[in-house]
Amino acid sequence: MNATRIRTQITLTDFQETLLKFKNNIKLSSHAQERITEHQRNVFKGETLIFIFENKTPAFIGIQYNGRYSAFFRTKNSYLRIIFKIEKESIQIITFTIEKSIPQLPK
Repeated sequence: MNATRIRTQITLTDFQETLLKFKNNIKLSSHAQERITEHQRNVFKGETLIFIFENKTPAFIGIQYNGRYSAFFRTKNSYLRIIFKIEKESIQIITFTIEKSIPQLPK
C-alpha cells in the first residue's frame, strides 16, 4: 500500500485543537522545499506555508498510512497539500504538493 495515501480522516475540530496546542511552534523541515521549482519556492516561501497552515481552514485533513498527516487547503484551481508530523513539542511541516482533488478514503 502506498505510504502517503490517506487511511483516516481527521475532524476540523481535532486539527484546530492540535494547532492551539502547538501555536507558535510550527517548524518547516529542510526537506519541505527540496523537490519544487524555483518559481514554487518564490510563491510558497516557508513563512507563507506556515501562515496558510495556521490561519486558513483546510478542506480535508487525514492521517496517511506512514503516520504523517495531510491537510488540504483550497486554492483557486487546486488544493495545496501540506504534509506534516506532530512531534513532542512542535509540528513540523515535512513537504507540500499541489493536488487536483481531495483524496477518496479507502472503503
